Amino acid sequence: SQGKTAVTLLGGYLFFDGQPNVRQLGGATIAVLSLGTYSYLSATLGGAAGAAPSSQRGEDPPTEAESAREQQQPLKGGDA
Repeated sequence: SQGKTAVTLLGGYLFFDGQPNVRQLGGATIAVLSLGTYSYLSATLGGAAGAAPSSQRGEDPPTEAESAREQQQPLKGGDA
């Protein structure tokens, strides 16, 4: 993803004679560093960086009765 950003900026410069100013270069640098940080943290922490367990999303964990009911239900669509 960072490579695509770099190639896009370089391509704009080479093919369209675009002269990036300091603000554009700063913004691109921040964007690439942010993407790299997100990718690193996502890989290090495992899974999506923004994903929270159900208990942190405001969902109540299933009760014992709900868990038992789910385990007792037969599979649908099969003759097992």
